[in-house]
Amino acid sequence: VSWEKPNNAGTINSNADGFIFNDGSGDFDGSSQTTTLTIPTTENNADGTYKCVVSSSEHTKVNEETDVESKVFTMTSTPKSVVLDGTEQTLTCTIGDLDAGQEVVVTWRETTGGTDLSTDTTNYGVVQGTVDANGDQNSILTIKQNKISYVFWRETTNGDPLSSDGTNYDIAQGTVSAGGIQNSVLTIKTPKLDTLSGPSFTYKCSARSSQYPESDESTQLDVVGNVFGVEPKGSEVLSGTLATISCVVTGLTQVLDSVSWEKPNNGGTISSDADGFIFDNGQADFGSNTQTTTLIIPIDQTASDGTYKCVVTSNEHNKLNDETEVESKVFIMSSSPKSVDLDVPDQTLTCTIGDLDASKPVDVFWRETTNGDPLSSDGTNYDIAQGTVSAGGIQNSVLTIKTPKCIMGKA
Repeated sequence: VSWEKPNNAGTINSNADGFIFNDGSGDFDGSSQTTTLTIPTTENNADGTYKCVVSSSEHTKVNEETDVESKVFTMTSTPKSVVLDGTEQTLTCTIGDLDAGQEVVVTWRETTGGTDLSTDTTNYGVVQGTVDANGDQNSILTIKQNKISYVFWRETTNGDPLSSDGTNYDIAQGTVSAGGIQNSVLTIKTPKLDTLSGPSFTYKCSARSSQYPESDESTQLDVVGNVFGVEPKGSEVLSGTLATISCVVTGLTQVLDSVSWEKPNNGGTISSDADGFIFDNGQADFGSNTQTTTLIIPIDQTASDGTYKCVVTSNEHNKLNDETEVESKVFIMSSSPKSVDLDVPDQTLTCTIGDLDASKPVDVFWRETTNGDPLSSDGTNYDIAQGTVSAGGIQNSVLTIKTPKCIMGKA
């Protein structure tokens, strides 16, 4: 085994002129032999093509030559004036004398032997750079704002910190403003939102200093997400009586910016306390992240069913004139006098309720006298059949007066 210098400059003498040559015979493993040449600093100022020359009687090879490249590059940097005002700063390292398209891998460290800074994406950003037409590659280190806190998000107290998993959550740590404010944003993605229920949900946020990483993690702060929702509260009353309907608006931390009601069939906006309507926007009772607005409908407007609209505006939730339909339904009641014979046991009386929706029966209460306690099916004096709603919207409730009660009536 021998080595030859570039440009036919002659055979290299082992361990002469600073070259260190190992023919590899001492490490022969039975199938391979590796010969190495260490090129001294004085010979490493430019690219060079060396020749490894081997002979193998086993394979009838005599002075078999193989070219081996020794390539060098340069590294330069220019001192830069930086301002430690909390804004991001950059440093540049230039690697020269490279072949086009053959970039080197640049590693940035704070100190010799320190950690590769490209792994610390919170405090640093590393751009490797590409080789330009002059053979130069510029690698740029961005030093990020150095007072950013690490923010941890959790679903529950003491749970494992959440991560940007790409499915349920994205987390942006945020940067520190000139005023010393860092906003960390947790994005709850659609698949996770579909599992949450309102009117609100709470996550936990805590922080730990990156400027002083030995510091303890902070206590956990509740971060509440309020879900905007409007729940209609309709009513069903006897025709010709007052009716009260309402809308319960949830997910609020601020009172609604406006509330109004509209009459059925596009009959126009209802003026508060006009035409017998009584309107309360609910601001006075705002609490528990809800606001309930109510509308009392006068007797002359409850002769038939009507669909009213509750219209709310919430700048907090970017809702403008959000409409929700609220039903005001009415029914009628009638009964016909019946001839009864107290000598005949188990007499019946019938109360008829009409104008009902199919399969939507009302609860019927029977009393002996006005304002008396409602009767019940006690098995001795009374049986009550509530009845079902017919296809025509009629429900017949039947009170059966049983024999002991009939005898008492006769006496």
